[in-house]
Amino acid sequence: MTLTSRIISGILSFIMMFSPIGFAKNGAEQPLGVKEITVSADGEYKTVEEARDYIRTLDKTKYSAINVTVKSGIYQITEALSFTEEDSGTENCPITYKGEDGTKIIGGVFLYAKDFKKADGEFSKLFPEEARDKIMMVDMKDFGITPEIIAKSLEDKHYNQSIPFFSANGERQTIAQFPDDWMHIEGAETYDINGDIIDIESPHAYSQTVNYGEQYAETVQSWSEVLPIYIMGRFFHLWCPDDSKIFNISKPEPTIDIYFNGGHQPYKGSIMYFYNIPEELDKPGEYIYDNDAFLYYYPTDSFETAEFTVPLSDGLVKINGANHITFDNIVFSTTLGHGMELNGDNITVKNCEIGNTGRQGIRFNGNDFTLDSSSVHHTTDDAIDMDVGDIATLTGGNALIHNCEIYSFGLSRSYGYAVTASGVNITVSHNDVHDGDFKGIHFANAVNAVAEYNDVYRLLLLCDDVGALSIDGKQNANIVFRYNYVHEIGPEGEAAKIGGYNSDYTYYGADAFYHDGGASYCEMYGNVINGCDDGYRSNGGRMNKFHNNLVCDCRMWYCIFVEVAAIDNKVDNDIDSTVKFDDYVYSDVWKKVNPDLAGLKTNTAGVDKFDPMLWCAPAGLEAYDNYFYYNKADRYFNNWGIRPYNVERHIMEFNPDAIEPAEKNMTIYSEKRTPLDIEKAVADSASVTGITPEIFASIGRLPD
Repeated sequence: MTLTSRIISGILSFIMMFSPIGFAKNGAEQPLGVKEITVSADGEYKTVEEARDYIRTLDKTKYSAINVTVKSGIYQITEALSFTEEDSGTENCPITYKGEDGTKIIGGVFLYAKDFKKADGEFSKLFPEEARDKIMMVDMKDFGITPEIIAKSLEDKHYNQSIPFFSANGERQTIAQFPDDWMHIEGAETYDINGDIIDIESPHAYSQTVNYGEQYAETVQSWSEVLPIYIMGRFFHLWCPDDSKIFNISKPEPTIDIYFNGGHQPYKGSIMYFYNIPEELDKPGEYIYDNDAFLYYYPTDSFETAEFTVPLSDGLVKINGANHITFDNIVFSTTLGHGMELNGDNITVKNCEIGNTGRQGIRFNGNDFTLDSSSVHHTTDDAIDMDVGDIATLTGGNALIHNCEIYSFGLSRSYGYAVTASGVNITVSHNDVHDGDFKGIHFANAVNAVAEYNDVYRLLLLCDDVGALSIDGKQNANIVFRYNYVHEIGPEGEAAKIGGYNSDYTYYGADAFYHDGGASYCEMYGNVINGCDDGYRSNGGRMNKFHNNLVCDCRMWYCIFVEVAAIDNKVDNDIDSTVKFDDYVYSDVWKKVNPDLAGLKTNTAGVDKFDPMLWCAPAGLEAYDNYFYYNKADRYFNNWGIRPYNVERHIMEFNPDAIEPAEKNMTIYSEKRTPLDIEKAVADSASVTGITPEIFASIGRLPD
């Protein structure tokens, strides 16, 4: 091609790309280009809904894209923005809703200092005398919250989240509580509906009498009980906190009677606190609603300049069947429901902030989902819950969570994850995941999933026997955790002492990594683990690999390999078991991913199900070339019956003085611990682990 022909060809390409008329291709008229729409307070379209409704009238075959620019400002909504099939873009005409800097969509109402006045009336006489002249009040009926809403919310055994929470400058405030931290309880008795003592594990358990001890009796017995009082607790046999409603406070004895919430088992040594008590409104940042829908607040130092929000909407964004939609650079905040409930394909959320939600931050179901360079925080339930593709057929899927900050999740409910993901083809990469009572990144029923380059810290703050990065269930396969930095894992403060208050309770530890429930065909390598109870726990499963990791300064064990205790002790066709052994060991997913499994013998009468040769070998668990950096503390490798490939040889090779195969009761927190120079540990171990200082420095969110 000559220079002249190249220039002409380039000019024609330019004209075809930008001409408003376009050229015919195969006899068809080409799209007109990008359709631009603007939403602003003084424009033609004043709300996102108005722009959405206008887009419904457009012929999308005439455009290459539709872009909606949302001008900077605060857009208050009382119902979620709803997108259905008629609001879809297409592959050739995607729709983008992009906010200018400062664009906020708020699912509730705003309050300012001017809306409050000094607390007065009969209810305010219940407040502590030393606090009364400081407490402010506002009539929420003026803002859409009625006594009927409050009354309905308090009917449940739990503190119902339809009572609007209260936030100052985006941070949730505290419902009036006692004490300010936790109390350790003496024990509990469980009863059936007839008032007869019953085993705590019984399905007929109805209520419990909790002995909270003499230390707090005078305070607790002085409360008026004009409002329902609740407890929040971290109880044994429940892996994370839960709440319950009190229906009686005993005056003669230091006991309370609570409704049994199932799995809610306060034994001696459990920790809890009381809340929703007007007599305990005594600290800056605390609040409470009365039955007449008045909100009372003990101001902080920033009260005069603070911006307060109260949620009203049942969500912020709901997609039901709409596809090819992007949300860009918008703050979505404050709702009683999910932040974004997305059911569709080809959905992208980028440069956004989703926070202050009464349920999950983002809930996705469909194919081709991207969450990029965003933050999800202050969620009552999970920060992100997604199910992509069809695991039964191993088709579809594709989800990417990339370069995000995910924190302060699971604030009021048990089992609140940062990310819990199911489905096919999932990548979670370069995220900062921190500050949560429960798990960080969790795969359940996932195939072909990768979690890499994530900075994961300050998790499992009220938990044990779980992992910050975890896999649970037999319907998982081909999952990789690599180049993650997992640190500062496990309970803090009073919660950290929970194992010392009951000699009958076994504290299992807060793990950096945990394979549970038969999770198989998974691999972990290149990870840096520092400051947790256990570095890695493997509980059953097949063909898993743990290698080339740096494991530093664990408080209990570096690695624990245990048998699965989920089913009866013998493999026998004649045994009536709720879980068939062969079904448990060889799941459908494993067979699809690894067809050679179909021919393996799985059901030999009389073979002990806990036999390590059956559970791990010859299918195998491989743990090799890991570097265990012990920091002069007495820690051990724990091996409960399973014989993984050459674990002991490698541990002793790299740290002969500190770690030996043994089974000993370990001190959870060693007094010998001193802060580690983690960068030095990475450099020292690089020849074994392959984790170079450059790789370690690249973990976490990417720089702007």
